[in-house]
Amino acid sequence: AAAWNVGAQPLGAEMLKETRFEKGAGGAWNLEQHGDARATATAKDGLAVTIDNTDGVDWHIQLTQGHVALSKSQSYTLTFSARADSPLRMVVCASQAHSPWASLWMENVKLGPEMKEYRLAFRPGADEENARICFSDLGANKTGVLFKNASLRPGGVSGLQAAEQWGSVPPFKKPDLGMRTKAAQDDWMAFLFDTESHYWTGMRQYLKEDLKAHSLIVGTSAPFSPGVIQSAMDIVDGHAYWQHPQFPGKPWDPGNWKIKNVPMAGDPAGGTLASLAGYRVAGKPYICTEYNEPAPNVHASEAFLLLGAYASLQDWDGLFVFAYSHSNENWDARKIVSFFNIDQNPGKLVTLPAVETMFLRGDIAMARRLLDFPVTREDAMNACLQSGVWWSLQRFGMKDMTPLISRVAQDPITGAQPVQPGDTAVARSDTGELTWDTKQRRVLIDSPRNKAVIGSICGPVKLGDITIDPMPDTLGWSAITATEIKPRDWLITATGYEENTGMKWTGPAMESVGRDWGTAPSRVEGIAARITVPWGGVKAFALDGRGQPGKQIPVTESEGKTTVEIGPAYQTLWYEIRD
Repeated sequence: AAAWNVGAQPLGAEMLKETRFEKGAGGAWNLEQHGDARATATAKDGLAVTIDNTDGVDWHIQLTQGHVALSKSQSYTLTFSARADSPLRMVVCASQAHSPWASLWMENVKLGPEMKEYRLAFRPGADEENARICFSDLGANKTGVLFKNASLRPGGVSGLQAAEQWGSVPPFKKPDLGMRTKAAQDDWMAFLFDTESHYWTGMRQYLKEDLKAHSLIVGTSAPFSPGVIQSAMDIVDGHAYWQHPQFPGKPWDPGNWKIKNVPMAGDPAGGTLASLAGYRVAGKPYICTEYNEPAPNVHASEAFLLLGAYASLQDWDGLFVFAYSHSNENWDARKIVSFFNIDQNPGKLVTLPAVETMFLRGDIAMARRLLDFPVTREDAMNACLQSGVWWSLQRFGMKDMTPLISRVAQDPITGAQPVQPGDTAVARSDTGELTWDTKQRRVLIDSPRNKAVIGSICGPVKLGDITIDPMPDTLGWSAITATEIKPRDWLITATGYEENTGMKWTGPAMESVGRDWGTAPSRVEGIAARITVPWGGVKAFALDGRGQPGKQIPVTESEGKTTVEIGPAYQTLWYEIRD
């Protein structure tokens, strides 16, 4: 009681300039709209926010109030009432009210049709004189949200409560954690860490010593468990999905879901790769046992190309697709059957030879620099207090572009913060082979045996002595690779838009097809491009579904170079250029 009650504090004075929203969005509260997202706000018994248009980026609509001073040594209690016309997962957070808009605390809140009062207590991750309170991710759905009676006050935290005594304290509930003093929070988190650590090490000991298992032992995937705990295993594992399906109503409802139908290549935040790289622990093998870019995202053929290239740059040790198939009963469906299965997905399957050569054959060189970010047990516990287990090295200052340039890892041994590359909109790997271009929203691969242009079509690209010139298509986006099979024998793949026959999108944003996935066969766009290689005397072939040479393609020779024009006339996604 003596330890936990240090810092106990009743609620203090109101910190918000406006609590009842009486001035609408023109007073202390600000309705932010970014991109193509649009909303309107009306002050009427609270603040009614109507989301009129979404653009696939949830945070593009948010309600904020700034000019709030926060201290990392102080606990705060935020209360508000809210409801939504349709189910909405809202992010409630505190962040900087200025660039770089760093997050200080956040919590997910599920809104429903009934007005409900929410009480959230938190301790910010840093001192900030000019912070803001945010109701974010309102742009997830076209719906209406009503806010009432917001309040931010210091304090509202207790230590050992009257009904508790040492040895019989009930488990802390996550929503109530912020209502406890820092000492109580620290002891609770230490208890969780010790309990989990004992479980994993005990299971590993049982498997290794009692059962005499010879295989390498994996615990669970990051971020389900912090790296400082999983580092006691033989291997550390990570999972990631680009634009995983969201279910605004019932979980995994096959008729009510959506995806953000946007490409990852050139994403300003590094896509999934930045956070995935940040789960690695120094000195331990690292694998990714779940990865995908779920259908029906029409850019999904980029998924494993980007993963394979940057996993090789990071020198990871294993990659697993989730999933080849969930069933052996539908092996000849000849259509895309679900979010994750790739066995019937032509755009993904055709890229796998290039991925194999990048990662297993080692066509993409390992980054020259390794940056170890110090993350101790205490650091990890504090991070879990702030944001739960879902954190990566960005939580400890890693820039999003850094793992696209150099290798990165968590280091549980205390050390100095590494010197990172400067801020850049075009992140080029320190090997020079990979370019992540956030301006033109594309990725270029230029290694001696692997070339690729993945992303927006921006004219011809010279990659070493091979030139790839994508032509305009439906999306203004494509993924074109050139992979050396042997000298003067190259495999070409060209992928873009794909869908099942008769697939029906539920809206122009192409975020869902509901239950109407369409019928066989799946249909793919024939991507047109010019491929120029630096030698003559070669032939080019369109490959059939089994990868065997089919129709021969005319070539044009000039000044010792050969240009091959591929396109929809050949009804294929892959080609061969050879002697």
